[in-house]
Amino acid sequence: MKQLVLIIIMMFSVSLFSQANKKTAELHFKNMEYAKAATELEEVIKKDGENKELLQMLADSYYYNSQMQSAEPWFKKLMDTYESTVESEYYFKYIHVLKAVNKNDEAAIWFQKFKAANPNDQRVVSYQNQSKEIEELLKKPERYKIELTPFNTPYSDFGAAFYKNEIVFTSVKKGTDVELYKRTNQPFLDLYKAEVNADGIVLSEIQQFSENLNTKNHDGPATFSADGLTMYFTRNNSSNDKLLKNKRGISNLKIFKAQLVNGEWSNITSVPFNNDNYSVGHPALSADEKKLYFASDMPGGYGSADLYVVDIQSNGSFGKAVNLGNTINTEGNELFPFVTKDNLYFSSNGHWGLGALDVFKVNLKDQNKPPVNLGTPINSNLDDFAFVMNENKNQAYVSSNRMGGMGDDDIYFVKAIACYQSLAGTVRDLKTNLVLPDSYITVVNRTNSEKLDFKTDAFGVFKMPKIMCDTKFNITAAKESYKTNEKNFSSTNEFALEHQFEIKLIPEEIIVQIDNVYFDFDKSNIRGDAKVVLDNLVDLMNKYPKMVIEVKSYTDSRGSHQYNDKLSQRRAKSTIDYMLKKGISNTRINGLGYGETVLVNNCADQVNCTEAEHQLNRRSEIVVLKME
Repeated sequence: MKQLVLIIIMMFSVSLFSQANKKTAELHFKNMEYAKAATELEEVIKKDGENKELLQMLADSYYYNSQMQSAEPWFKKLMDTYESTVESEYYFKYIHVLKAVNKNDEAAIWFQKFKAANPNDQRVVSYQNQSKEIEELLKKPERYKIELTPFNTPYSDFGAAFYKNEIVFTSVKKGTDVELYKRTNQPFLDLYKAEVNADGIVLSEIQQFSENLNTKNHDGPATFSADGLTMYFTRNNSSNDKLLKNKRGISNLKIFKAQLVNGEWSNITSVPFNNDNYSVGHPALSADEKKLYFASDMPGGYGSADLYVVDIQSNGSFGKAVNLGNTINTEGNELFPFVTKDNLYFSSNGHWGLGALDVFKVNLKDQNKPPVNLGTPINSNLDDFAFVMNENKNQAYVSSNRMGGMGDDDIYFVKAIACYQSLAGTVRDLKTNLVLPDSYITVVNRTNSEKLDFKTDAFGVFKMPKIMCDTKFNITAAKESYKTNEKNFSSTNEFALEHQFEIKLIPEEIIVQIDNVYFDFDKSNIRGDAKVVLDNLVDLMNKYPKMVIEVKSYTDSRGSHQYNDKLSQRRAKSTIDYMLKKGISNTRINGLGYGETVLVNNCADQVNCTEAEHQLNRRSEIVVLKME
């Protein structure tokens, strides 16, 4: 009997102990202390068995800390047992988990289930719009390569920002007595800095960014004005280093502004659109510094966290926060905005991507177009976020918790791979369409004036296996007994694209000598001597009613390429307009300006020439296209 009573007491004690563990785990989960919650929940399930509630909390604990490998088996158990009763949002979470562990076929199956349950969800629409784009994106050559920066640690490092000749980034507080952030069991975050060169090489020791900005809680990430005197940064809602929590027990994020005064960051103020009841963070200044973009889970958005923008008035005050709309925002999370002159970059797990958070780009002038995924290697099957770039220095950074890093989140330096295409051109007779071997080809790069000469082979073909992307070219073809022909050509921004180009030459059946029309420096008006030339040309065209001509106008090398392109176009127009006023039909004359691309002498940029030598280049040439 005593033995039986003892056994009953022991069983009752074990039951009380398990119940206490479950309550503790639930409390830690409720307080978003996911690292502790996960450990305790596994113990509870091991002792007492699993149920829907415990599996959901455990799967979420790993998911919210981006520990996808650990989350995957618990999501599988949850879905295998309780698929019909869990909220469909767990389908979407499971999709991200499966993609993160490279189980893409299974992820596709669960997406179809999520779609059936939520046909109008913006994330479903995004997938339908972008899934083919993602497939094509993965087939394309990578445009960048990335490498780990040397200032990563075994803990969380992320959120690089450009500041003068330094990189300011967010990392865990250093020291032996720092308090741990209970969500991750890692130290709270602080801002640090490192001097770097154009290749991302660190030139100095890692230092704390500013003692004035630090609290015992989270500080960072940040964004800076161009003059380096103003910064906006994220910080926990706190008072006297004590976390302040809302009614749900959550310490929200807020954005603060600071100013550099006498070498110290001071005048630290909370922006007026902060709120104790929701988070406002991840600030990003626009290129003109008239707008501040940020992420928030404020009420009235489309999902868990949305992107917003607020105007910065000339007196330093702020306008009303405006949601960026449901083309950018989804029912998921949109975070970490970054803005250049033309584009908004951000991270999202709501738009269809390669894994969890992916980096996307949208043109600021056309925000109604779906965001574009930046592809690999910037994006991976895990979280990729906090993308920033310096267009002037051709530098970029991205943060990621992908495999192969130093620890939790890591910062990667992004290097652009030079983009090249190829060009194959064929020269033909305009009338017979026969190929013209031994034709002379001149290709001028209109960006840097580099000139290359070619000769067509027996099939009338010339090849350029390596031309730069996003570049304008002028191509001239010439052959004895044919009139010279020119065409402008522009490469695109696609890697390894092959262009097929054709240019046709007109046989010289009738040789007519027509003088050039010359212009004064920086002028496009028809002067007296030019009128004599053009009047003679009008007489000739009246004599030959089927004669068709082309006007090709040029400038000397003085002035920028862009300005000279426009000036030569004005000269072509004034030449044509003069003849039109003399009664020549507009069907018999056309023309184009070619800037300084074809000089008749050596008077290029940085070459000292006389005014008479420059004059030879300021001209309109008359080319007879047809004369019968």
